[in-house]
Amino acid sequence: EAAESRPSAFEFLLTLVKGSMLADVLYLPGNFEGANRRFGETEFFLDTGFVLRAIGYGSREAGDPARELLALLGKQSVRLRMFEHCRDEALAVMDYGARALAPGSGMALTGAAEFLRTEGWTASDVEEFIAKVPLKLSALGIEVVRKPPYRRALGIDESGLERRLAEELAGQRPEARRRDIDLRAASRRLRGGESRRDLESCGAVLVTTNGALVGAASAFFREAGDSNAVAPVIHANDLTWIAWLKLPTAAPDLPRLQVIADSFAALNPPEELWVRYTDQIARLREQGEVSEEDFHILRYSIEARRALQNSTLGDPDVFTEGSVPEILAAARSEITAELRRELESWKTAAAQQAAHDQEMLAAERRARAEEEATRAALEARLAAEAREVHLARLPPDE
Repeated sequence: EAAESRPSAFEFLLTLVKGSMLADVLYLPGNFEGANRRFGETEFFLDTGFVLRAIGYGSREAGDPARELLALLGKQSVRLRMFEHCRDEALAVMDYGARALAPGSGMALTGAAEFLRTEGWTASDVEEFIAKVPLKLSALGIEVVRKPPYRRALGIDESGLERRLAEELAGQRPEARRRDIDLRAASRRLRGGESRRDLESCGAVLVTTNGALVGAASAFFREAGDSNAVAPVIHANDLTWIAWLKLPTAAPDLPRLQVIADSFAALNPPEELWVRYTDQIARLREQGEVSEEDFHILRYSIEARRALQNSTLGDPDVFTEGSVPEILAAARSEITAELRRELESWKTAAAQQAAHDQEMLAAERRARAEEEATRAALEARLAAEAREVHLARLPPDE
């Protein structure tokens, strides 16, 4: 809202955000040794979620700061990597989206893939996008590599980390948890199993967009060893602030893009809440308690998504079957209000256009009348001059 209609207020907000960025980075243990230090030989391995945003398989609001970060890292000669199995997972995510969009498909899109419907993608659009993935990765400077070979001596306490993640991320699927542990173990192996105290020389680090996972994994590694060591995983936002503080003039728009991306994400329901919500409205439709029109509003409108988030504050446990009528009413009210605003805007524009047309018509009439008067005066003068010439040529007796 501020970015679009109150630019001066938004600039003030950005000033606060930049100050917060600096404060946050200074308190990251071992991660920031100064703006003048470059990243050296550290390799950044990008997880599936981040790469999907960066290559454009996601909302524009989420993708812009990811691409800006990669461009900024590229200017600092940072080596960007992606494991083969992460690439394959990304392709599987996109393939699922294509099949879910196919005509007659009953497959549901996940919350992160809802942009496909809201932005009007078709199954063929996704398939065409998949075919261009290698080119997109190359254009962003991302090299796909194999995982380092497993060596227990250089590994981590995987069973301990798995227990920690299971406790703190109870809703995570076991197979997803194993992939996350595998990624962190691979990052650790790339460091030779050593603890490193600064990001610029740690050798390898995994970049992710999963904040809860970063918190749980970082706490585990701090408890298991040196509390000042750099964890094998870093949140994309933290890396964004660090990279930007090292070279702010190269990406002056990055804080603005990140603020918009974070705000956009905050307005969207978390995955667990979205799954509960979509399952519930699907059951209500099957039971005949929700019409096709209402289901379409509840399932696909931005207004319903916003009403869901507002009514639950993102807490899945707050959502109940009784929440659906309230969400529908709020969404309808907002849609109606928006239509009224559009109608009033159209009426105002139409009235302004009509007034402009009337003014132009009146001006045209005035110009025509002036032209007619000028022509008539000219004709009268010419006639008078002709009479004078005629009289001058007559003999004196006439």
